Amino acid sequence: MIGGMRIAPRIAASFLPLVVVPLAFVSFTAWFAAQDGITAVARSLLAFKLDELSRFAAGQYELLEANDLRDDPAFVEAATRSVANHADGLVRSATEIVFGIDDGGVPVFASGELSTAAAAALGAKLHEPGFHTLEIDGVERVAAARTAPGFGWRLYVTERADVFFAPVERITVQSAVTAGVALVAVLIVIIALSRLITRQIAEVAGAMRAVITDGDLTRRVSSRLNDETGELADTFNVMSASLASAQGEIKRQARNAMIAEKRETKIRTVFQRYVPAHVIKQVFEAPESMLLGEERELSVLLSDIRDFTTFSEMLQPAQVVESLNRYFELMVDVIDANGGITDKYIGDALMAFFGAPARQETAARDAVMTAFQMLGALEEFNEWHVARGRPPFRIGIAINHDKVTVGNIGSERKMDYTVIGDAVNVASRLEGLTKVYLQPILFTESVRRHIRTMYPVRMVDRVRVKGRKRGLAIWTAQPAVGPAEEHGWRAYHAGLLRYFDRAFDEAEEHLSQAAELLPDDYLVRLFLDRARKLVRSPPPKGWDGLSTFSTK
Repeated sequence: MIGGMRIAPRIAASFLPLVVVPLAFVSFTAWFAAQDGITAVARSLLAFKLDELSRFAAGQYELLEANDLRDDPAFVEAATRSVANHADGLVRSATEIVFGIDDGGVPVFASGELSTAAAAALGAKLHEPGFHTLEIDGVERVAAARTAPGFGWRLYVTERADVFFAPVERITVQSAVTAGVALVAVLIVIIALSRLITRQIAEVAGAMRAVITDGDLTRRVSSRLNDETGELADTFNVMSASLASAQGEIKRQARNAMIAEKRETKIRTVFQRYVPAHVIKQVFEAPESMLLGEERELSVLLSDIRDFTTFSEMLQPAQVVESLNRYFELMVDVIDANGGITDKYIGDALMAFFGAPARQETAARDAVMTAFQMLGALEEFNEWHVARGRPPFRIGIAINHDKVTVGNIGSERKMDYTVIGDAVNVASRLEGLTKVYLQPILFTESVRRHIRTMYPVRMVDRVRVKGRKRGLAIWTAQPAVGPAEEHGWRAYHAGLLRYFDRAFDEAEEHLSQAAELLPDDYLVRLFLDRARKLVRSPPPKGWDGLSTFSTK
């Protein structure tokens, strides 16, 4: 017993460093890798959020500057609220705080509680852009800081330090426990055996040196004896397996975080505005497909507010913005509800399309139904508008269904998911004709073929629009018509058929019948007047009946 006690310390003194040093090195390496990997991912997330907030703030300032409103307190305040709302949207945990302060240390906005004293202290230090460890209101935080372009604010995206480093601390504890258990096991084996364990310990030490040299945590040692030396070998193998598993988990988590971040960045680039839920789902399932352009047949819808320039001159700029925001909100809700994509705003006009990115066999029908619902939403808007002492809006809507190129178009720095092609130009020209023919909705023959069994349709004219040599038939529709109107439309169409066949006297007869049934109908009166004039003064040979428009 006494001799055993004497030998064990000597064995421990001789061999224990060979075990402890490599074990500590491997544990420290695992801890350092975990800390470096996890904190890098966490820092990237803070930096990503700060980039998003900075870009949004820059965009708000550019809007102010583009409209020469940067000195208008009301609009600056509105822009500040928009930035604050965007900051709130970036927060994903109760411990995060996103805030901004001005040069005087006064809080501009904050997603959580931020005392005036803390903001003043931060303002006095004016931290350089990058990452900092700060004490805010008595709580240590990790922060990413940057100056907001234009506004001059100092933006901070912060997370509590204990939450930020919590994953690292957990792995540190696990590594320490694993190393401690392994060390105790090794020490027990060393003390319990003398010369019998020398060979096993040498094998274990050799394996550990190999792990240190090449970093191969899959290295294992054989168990030569069914006793403590064998247990030492097994313990080493378990420790290596645990460290290899921890290392693999760290790599997997870091890889998944990077993939998720890249995917989110790609989706934000493709869709920078709100789109329907089914579209977002499709993007997540196959984001690469969204970055390619393709030719596809779909429906394009354009709408415009009539006499908007006159209206805008009657109100203050803030009232104009309020009215447009309310109007666009209602219109976009209708478009989204029917599976459409709001492409862009062009002043007081908006453009949408149906049939992409998700294919819609009913794109034309959905577009026409959307147009009817937009007119219904316009009535709701006008009630709200008139109640505030403002004149009602009147709009014109044009729809065309044809082949277009759809995809991401732009530069590497700025891309828009949009449609281009002749079909878009035709829809634009038709939208202008809604004012000429006093019809709220106009669409092309291709749209009529898709909806003729669903809604009562009515031919408006055959026209030649600017930029096109060929003529096209334009149509309108209503959700439903009464008996008198149905008979009137029938007589009207009979008159148009004879009109374009150059039988102007017969056309006049049919159109006169239509006028008796529809005395206030503009289109009936328009073609009746044309027919009467052509009866008195027939057109030259080669007359095609097309109404030519040389302006948009």
